[in-house]
Amino acid sequence: MKNPIETLVVAVDFSNYSRTVAHEAKQLSDSLHLPLTYVFALEDLVASDISAAELNDIRKTYEAKVRSEYNLSRAQRIVIRFGPAAREIIAAARHEINPLIIVGYHGAHPFARFFMGSVTEALVKESPFPLWIHRGEKASLPKKILIPSDLEQHSETALEKAQFLTDAWNSELEVYHVFQDFYPAYDSESWLLADDIMKSWDDEKFESFKKAHPTLKVHRTRGTITQCIRDYSKNFDLIALAGHDKNEDFLLPLNALTAQMLHEGNKPILLVP
Repeated sequence: MKNPIETLVVAVDFSNYSRTVAHEAKQLSDSLHLPLTYVFALEDLVASDISAAELNDIRKTYEAKVRSEYNLSRAQRIVIRFGPAAREIIAAARHEINPLIIVGYHGAHPFARFFMGSVTEALVKESPFPLWIHRGEKASLPKKILIPSDLEQHSETALEKAQFLTDAWNSELEVYHVFQDFYPAYDSESWLLADDIMKSWDDEKFESFKKAHPTLKVHRTRGTITQCIRDYSKNFDLIALAGHDKNEDFLLPLNALTAQMLHEGNKPILLVP
């Protein structure tokens, strides 16, 4: 089977936190044996307003700065783009084969979240490629990976990419399914009937999933999805999440889990569209 990830693209911005993200990207590149491209976006410059010669000089200047700041060899690929960071990171990734974009999210301080978090949030909403979102102050390869799953087809894509990583690192992988509690709309009798029907459907999906993946460790519980996954994920090093509909708002209930893990978490997230 063709590797679901074949290239890595890391976004850098010269901040102290960016060095941690770049270090993690280098670890991923070395352990997965995948090429790594560094991308730096100059948001305040509009390429169409500058001559080709000036653009070339600016690009060379920033290539040298990136190489120096991150201690890169002359052979390391660096891409300098002009325009909004999220848009240009995606544009750079389009030139790669099956890319994984690596970014950081440092939301502990309100100013840090404003300047760095906004780019990552835009990528979460807009990227057609999987994202590795670094959280926390340490860079290390995950030993335990959790995949929250609704057992639908789009979750299979997240599982495929997570399994590629676990195979490379010999990590533990666990699928976690939460049967969502819901509240009575009319009366208790109607609610009990509806609950029995929904539970029966969920039982069928769960058994079908286990048959399709007999070697996977799969756990199921019942409750509020975001709370259950937030609590259960504390014992894991990486959370792999299936993406959401790009036409829907990032903070709607469907995407509340991604938003919560991004804003409140302290461990990396693998987000697969």
